[in-house]
Amino acid sequence: MTYRDFETLLFSERDWWVRQGILHHLAPAKFGNPGYAALLNASMRVDNDPDFSRAGAALLFQSTLPLAKPYDDCALSARLLLRATKIIPKAGRAPSLIGPILAYVLGVPKTPYDWQRFFGPDHTAAEQIAIKAKQRFETDIDACVVSIDSFCDAAMRKVYQKRGLIMPAYGAAVGGSSPAWLRALPLLKAGLYELHQLRIKSFTAHPVHTKTGTANTRIKHSQFYRVRKLLVAAFRELEANIVP
Repeated sequence: MTYRDFETLLFSERDWWVRQGILHHLAPAKFGNPGYAALLNASMRVDNDPDFSRAGAALLFQSTLPLAKPYDDCALSARLLLRATKIIPKAGRAPSLIGPILAYVLGVPKTPYDWQRFFGPDHTAAEQIAIKAKQRFETDIDACVVSIDSFCDAAMRKVYQKRGLIMPAYGAAVGGSSPAWLRALPLLKAGLYELHQLRIKSFTAHPVHTKTGTANTRIKHSQFYRVRKLLVAAFRELEANIVP
């Protein structure tokens, strides 16, 4: 088997356990130290498989082969191990989970928008809300809608702050009369408004509807999916027009 054949086999394998097994059973002498080092360095840069990236870092440490630079493109799991073994001085900050979570909950591809920079010092709090939304999306869609609405509240508050303004009550901000700059973002306002209206019907948020006084029932996935299309458009408009 040639080096190119092995490389293709290793990185096209989808099963994480098989991929790790292939890497662990590769003898350094098979392709020589340069080839072995190249495979280990490449394995550490596979972001979507932290165990595989960590295994590559562990084998690199064990082999004493050189780490390819720059190393800031290595997966976080690999950088943490490299720092622990004193191969690198620091692991750097963890990437924001907001982008991947929004992609997952909204059912769309992840975008490169820099949510860490967008939220600044409020990023950790916003990220925790997003994490809760993802957890609830998998277990309780009614509670998930409440969490996503809270995240949207935080995002809109940050949009106002970036313009040097204080946001009014969130319901009024997305549902009332808007300043000219916000009217220029109709998809953002419409998507957040529709989600907020759905939240008002949530049993988790309000056992009784705040306006009609009737008993709320649990939100169904079908109700969220109708609003989700508007949310996708809302976040795309935010990302296209609001500098992080």
